[in-house]
Amino acid sequence: MPHPSIPPPNPIEEQLKALFWRFDKNKDGRLSKQEIEAALKELGGIIPGYRANRGLKHADNNGDGYISDGEVDELVKYAIKWGKDCKKLGHDQKGTEEQLKGLFWRFDKNRDGRLNKEELKAAFKELGAIFPGFRAYRGLHHADDNGDGYISDEEVDKLVKYTLQIGYKVN
Repeated sequence: MPHPSIPPPNPIEEQLKALFWRFDKNKDGRLSKQEIEAALKELGGIIPGYRANRGLKHADNNGDGYISDGEVDELVKYAIKWGKDCKKLGHDQKGTEEQLKGLFWRFDKNRDGRLNKEELKAAFKELGAIFPGFRAYRGLHHADDNGDGYISDEEVDKLVKYTLQIGYKVN
């Protein structure tokens, strides 16, 4: 059991940290600007080169031009803070479930009655997500009950619930 004064790890922070380290291609234990940019592209971020540069400036405490293990937490905090600057709902507004369902199904490009990660990514981009790839991944995690990597008609209600819970709406 964790010590009461130490907060439990935030699962989103842990997932982002793991994603960033996946892009340490040369396995030197440091993230270069190019590796950070590649991670941000994977997340579907807008202008990933600029954001990688800003993240590096924000988190590179020793000024060596890389993010080390001791600095990655600051990079993750920056990414989360920046990622919240997207079109979000106020607590008093909600897009209807039917509107969101309609939006998601509009992105079923191959008309197979299932939404894959790329289709979800496009839908979350339409909703204004800064990291639509990350939102698609999380949406699958929340709603893909049978683990097949797709959102079916039976699972779309859970996806809509997740989408409303994190504050998106149809404009």
